[in-house]
Amino acid sequence: MKIHYQFKISMIMKTTRLFSALFVLLAILLAGCSKDDDPSNPDTPVPDPEGMVTVKMRNDGSSAGSWGNVAMNEKNNFKNTWGTKLVDIGEVRGLGNVVDIPDEGWADEVSVQVGHGYFSREIFNKDTIFYRIYVVDFLTDVSNSIIGAEVKYHKYLVKEAEPIKLDLSKESASYSIKGGTDDIYISTNANEWNYNCTDTSWFKVKRIETGLRIIVPDNNTIIKHESTILITAEDIEKTILLTQERVESTSEPYAIGDLYCKDGVIGIVYKVTDGGQHGMIVSLDYTICEWNTTAYSYLCKDESNGVNNLNLVKQQTHWETRYPAFKWCEDLNINVGFGWYLPSIEELKELYAGGNGLSIYPGKENDASVVYKVAREFFDKALEENGGKPLFGNPYSTICFSSTQYQERNPIYYYAQCIDMSHGDWTYAFVNNNKSVRAIRAF
Repeated sequence: MKIHYQFKISMIMKTTRLFSALFVLLAILLAGCSKDDDPSNPDTPVPDPEGMVTVKMRNDGSSAGSWGNVAMNEKNNFKNTWGTKLVDIGEVRGLGNVVDIPDEGWADEVSVQVGHGYFSREIFNKDTIFYRIYVVDFLTDVSNSIIGAEVKYHKYLVKEAEPIKLDLSKESASYSIKGGTDDIYISTNANEWNYNCTDTSWFKVKRIETGLRIIVPDNNTIIKHESTILITAEDIEKTILLTQERVESTSEPYAIGDLYCKDGVIGIVYKVTDGGQHGMIVSLDYTICEWNTTAYSYLCKDESNGVNNLNLVKQQTHWETRYPAFKWCEDLNINVGFGWYLPSIEELKELYAGGNGLSIYPGKENDASVVYKVAREFFDKALEENGGKPLFGNPYSTICFSSTQYQERNPIYYYAQCIDMSHGDWTYAFVNNNKSVRAIRAF
């Protein structure tokens, strides 16, 4: 019994050793087979893939058949003919070994070498198409000079284009009257993106590496600013809405060219008194109309106070239709009470002086547009920034009506005194002529 038991143990141990040896041998064989069958191993011959095409390329720059974006040039290099990129992956056994697409090393031109594998990459309808290539041998002429190469190629992989993405860190930005600076980050997988603004008169936009930088200065006007920036990346569009608050109210002290905005009364300061606590403002807008439609009026003689002339006109029957210039100024008082009126001739001279940066009316100066250029641009800018029309850059009529008639001319009821805003000339015009009309108001 003892001998039989020992025999059993011996047999079990031998069997175990045999299985262990077989397992190790199997593992080695499997490992060897795996390596031999791996197409990425350049030493392992792999059959040519189905759909492979063999072409004989000439080194004269012409392309090869349906594989039309790669040619062979006189330097015996593969080169792109339509944006194709190429990469040499080194020596391989055949076309079937060209399997791993590299991330780096892509170029417009690579050397043609026998026994080497290559990839070409091209874009078609936004899809990325990869061809694998293998050089079988060079082609030679009777003098053994290289005239081309026998090449195998195969359409290997098509990567469909990813949907274009366009992401913005924000799609709107609001600013107080004090302005500010914002960086808007833009992310996209498109090759490039562009932007276009509807109106950049009140802000600046600068392209930076990560997107756009918006620079908004102070808004000292009654205009609420609003603009949009259109961002495009291929066929994707997104907009950024920019807004800035407006001045709701202003306060003393004032200077010439300042905005006046209180209780619905809005104008530009052209005269100051009491250290800027008081003064005169001019309307943002103007009109062109007749002083009087009937060409008959002998009322308005006051040369220093237009309010007195207005009061006389308002006593006349149907004055609203007979005196358009006065009516236009009076209509500015709707919802704000009394205050706006057509200036007298002396007040109109003060307006001309103030707009030119002067305290006293200088009279006619032929080169006034040059002498007072800076002051005029400053004053007109204040008007235009607040939605108004320029005082000096009026393209329709530079001659402005005053409310004062011209008494030295007979009959006087035919004429009203005027100032030509282009060079300050005092003049007069028929009351039923169309001239510029501006309203003024004290504060």
